[in-house]
Parts: sequence; C-alpha cells; structure tokens
Amino acid sequence: MATKLNFLNNTSKPTSNQILIFLQPVGPQQNYLFSAWNVLNPSIGSTQSVILNNEFSGSIATFGDTRGNYSGPVSLPLGKALQITNPNNQSPVIGLPGDSIDKEQVGLQNDAITPPTNLSVTWYVNGNKVVETNNTSTTTLNPGFKSLFQLKQSIFVFLGQRPTETETYTLSTINKTQEFPIPNSATEVSFEVYTDTDGIDKFREISNQQFNTLVEQSVRLSKTYRADLETFKTRIADLEEENYQLSQSNLNLGNSDDVGIWFQAKTGNLPTQEDMKSFLINIAILGAMRYNGKQIDK
Repeated sequence: MATKLNFLNNTSKPTSNQILIFLQPVGPQQNYLFSAWNVLNPSIGSTQSVILNNEFSGSIATFGDTRGNYSGPVSLPLGKALQITNPNNQSPVIGLPGDSIDKEQVGLQNDAITPPTNLSVTWYVNGNKVVETNNTSTTTLNPGFKSLFQLKQSIFVFLGQRPTETETYTLSTINKTQEFPIPNSATEVSFEVYTDTDGIDKFREISNQQFNTLVEQSVRLSKTYRADLETFKTRIADLEEENYQLSQSNLNLGNSDDVGIWFQAKTGNLPTQEDMKSFLINIAILGAMRYNGKQIDK
C-alpha cells in the first residue's frame, strides 16, 4: 500500500530548518544508526509531499576492526531471508532466497563461510537509507545467523538543518522526534507545520480536507501579495524616508488570513498605531490588520 504524506509549512517566520523524516524498524536497538529517510523544505505557505510504500532493500559490508564499504542495495521480498554467500574467497554477495520468515519482515541470512565473514547491514525503504544495524563487535551479523527488518507503521519528524549524505543519528535523537502512526490502509495523510503560542515550530496531523482548505487559503493570500508587490515596494521606500526600517525582508504569514509586517523605527522605537495606519492604507490585503494584537482600520 502506497501512502502519500503531505506537509504544509504554516510557520510564522522563515528559518533555515528543514523537515527531516525518519522511519524506524520494530524493536530498535541502541547501536542503530539512523539516516534521514527524506528531507523536505517547503517555503512558508507552500506544500511538499513524499510517497511511502513497502519497497525494501538491503546492503552489506564486511565487519572486521572497522566496517568495510557497503554493497549496492538489493531488493528484498517480504517473508523470505535472502542468502549472503562468498564462494571461492570472493566478497560477500546477496543472492538466492533462504529461510522463510514472518510475512511482515524482510531479512538477510549470513551463509558467507568461505571464509567465515561477519557482516554489517543497512536497510532501505523506497530506495532511501533508513538505518544501519549489526554495526558493532557485539551486534555484527555472524555466519549462520539472520538479520531481520520490520518497518514500524509510523513516521518520525523534526525540524533541523539538512544533514550531509553520510550523517547519521542515534536512537536517543530519534526518540526526541514527533511520532505519527501511519495506518496500513491510509492512501494519504496530511500534516501542518505551525508555530505554537510560545513561538516554537511543531508538527500536527490534520485531515486531508483541512489540508486542502489551508492550501487554498495560502494560494489565495500568495496571489494577493504578489499582485500588490509594487505597492509594498513603494510603501517600503516611503517608510524608509520616514526613518523606519523593516526588521524582516519578507512578509510573515500567520496560521490564518492574517499577515504580519515587521518593522521598527531606526531609533529602536516601534511605530505608533497611527504610523501603522499610514503605512497600510494603500496596501490591499485580505482580512483585518492588527497592531499589538488589536484590530485597526485601514
């Protein structure tokens, strides 16, 4: 079952943080090293989506004093552990189906015995790296044993800097993310990234209908701002002549039809409510304008 995951950026201020999405196997261990399964970066008021489905693959590396280079990912079937062999002293390779396993699991079976070779394993979903396992001297995949992977039906998300290609995260970091269960039967699940009353950006699941409504509002507001861009430029120039300066170069879109324009006097004092009226009178926008939380007339 493929599930479309929608994300709407409805935060109040632009930041350099991006949406990091993680997946996790059932029964994760402390030695696991996680990779960001997907990274999204929608601008304020816009959306991005990603597809999650049950396409699994695995790669292996020989394990000695240090891990060797990983092989390319090999597609893995549910319910069968693929054999890993190393005939004639060749490097280990993932090959034919081996033992049957649980129908919800994929697995690798270490039959590399010529010579006996310990292995480390990395698991992928939809071709993207999820987690590295069997990566310490006490957890390595020894000959005659299996390594199994069963995907937990959840996503784990947080906002942070875009990771490098090789950057990994520990289980303690993943445990600090927000977890959202993804039902097996779901074809589409939607999320809003919003700013709470303490100014902290967070995630929340919303209905697909709510998502579509918020997207329509964002598009409507965006069109209004673009259409009135020249007026903004003119008024900003006037504002600077009046010894005021913008404290942000962009509009601050809120979680509704409100828009915040952040500026201050060059002396460090905030403009008065009358200054606000003067500045806003020629700007066509949707909804009411507020000054210090109070509605003002344009």
